[in-house]
Amino acid sequence: MSYQGKTDWKHEDVVTELDMNRIESGIGEAHQRLDALTPEQIGAETPSAAQAKVDAHAGQASGAHKASTIRLEDAGGHFTSTDVEGALAEVFTHGVDGKAQVASAINAKGGAVPGSAPHSFDELAAGVGSIHVGDYSVGDKLPLTSLGKTALIDKQFDIKGYEALILPDGSFRTYETGLVYSFGSNGVEKWRSNAAAHRDMAFDPQTGTLYSARSDKLVNWYPEATGTKNEFGGPALAQIPTKLEFFNGNLYVGYGNYAVGKYLISGTNLSQKWVIGDAIGEISTSGIEVDNEENIYICSSSSDYGIKKRDKNGVNLWTTSGTTFYSPRLVLDRPNKRLYATSSGGYLRRIDTETGKVLWTISLTATSATVRMLGHDDQGDVYCLIDGTELVKIRSDGQIIWREPNLRLYGGPSRRSILGDTIYVFDWDGHFNGLMVTRLTQSLTITN
Repeated sequence: MSYQGKTDWKHEDVVTELDMNRIESGIGEAHQRLDALTPEQIGAETPSAAQAKVDAHAGQASGAHKASTIRLEDAGGHFTSTDVEGALAEVFTHGVDGKAQVASAINAKGGAVPGSAPHSFDELAAGVGSIHVGDYSVGDKLPLTSLGKTALIDKQFDIKGYEALILPDGSFRTYETGLVYSFGSNGVEKWRSNAAAHRDMAFDPQTGTLYSARSDKLVNWYPEATGTKNEFGGPALAQIPTKLEFFNGNLYVGYGNYAVGKYLISGTNLSQKWVIGDAIGEISTSGIEVDNEENIYICSSSSDYGIKKRDKNGVNLWTTSGTTFYSPRLVLDRPNKRLYATSSGGYLRRIDTETGKVLWTISLTATSATVRMLGHDDQGDVYCLIDGTELVKIRSDGQIIWREPNLRLYGGPSRRSILGDTIYVFDWDGHFNGLMVTRLTQSLTITN
């Protein structure tokens, strides 16, 4: 029987043992009912329900509770952003910019920072450790930046020819109508050989063999030691060549109609692997670059037909779009897979080798001056000559490292004319209608 409480007690009422027993029974009954209550009966949170809410909240971390929605108080006024995500981006940008400034300062002191930007702190520390401390000894290199200079004309001399190829040892191969020349690094002629109907040159650094394309669709080759002209056996080239490039046992030939061919060198024979064109009219292939996977990058000699990447079998992988490239010239930093293109109007652009997208564009001159890309050094920095009067060194992220004005060097055609910290400029209007070679250095060697 449920507890029945007495609610009409009077002042003079006597409390008996029956009353106490009834009250105690009521208290006991109340405890039994309290003990029997469940969380659901009183609306309390169950452990499983609480865990479910925690899991649901965790799942919203990339939604309603992401860093971009969390307000940043910033009492000290250190950030422009008002949310956590924006502040983190500012911290990252400042960190990258700061590392770049430190790396630039290390290079200016003659040190060398390993790796590529953005550098790690270990790389920056290694760069600091590479700065020369104390007196210089005979044979040491003194960076010109320590003297307040960026480049110094080291030597000038004239050689025969029109276009120049510079070899890894600093020697040159040049050509003019009907002749090919070999010069040592000091400008002394080593040999000359006939090159009838010559169009362009390529060089095999492993064997020292020079290749020469001809307008009669034939290819000559010249051994390093003697320069004796030899003619490849096998079928002639598919068309009249415009450009020639060598890599890994293959010759790459540019043609009109924006076409390119790949030819295998086998002893004294040349065999065609493939020839592919885009049939867009008389638009010559003006530049060919080849990467370590034998992908090729080509550009045209005329208006905006884009820059193309083809794989080793000739399949087109991408064509640049959305950016105008008028008469571009290409340079590939093969070890670092960085592709650069200059374009009329004074522009230098870096192109993503995987996608063909333009990563950055910088204007090197506000005038209509001609910009010639001389190549890249071992650190991946790029050098451009502006109208023969100004030399510019640009980092791979598009930042200008230095400008050397008033050089008055009228650079002519050449390819990849950077060796170490030495810069070569070829002027086709030499003293005897040949090439004037100007050698610039960014360091001095202590001799005494």
